[in-house]
Amino acid sequence: MWADHLSIARCRACMAEHDLAEAIGLMGAGFFLLNRELILELWRQEMEFTAGQRPTADKAVGRS
Repeated sequence: MWADHLSIARCRACMAEHDLAEAIGLMGAGFFLLNRELILELWRQEMEFTAGQRPTADKAVGRS
């Protein structure tokens, strides 16, 4: 997982070497990975939040 995020560091190295085409590709790949992880993290937080609000089977039938 962390190796995937190194694409942003490699992008910076390519910028320093003036290889902008490679830098653009690496930055796009890095943003794609960050976007995917952000979506998954938001979904995980939503599931945690709504899990506490859902009634259990016992509560639905009136038992505690």
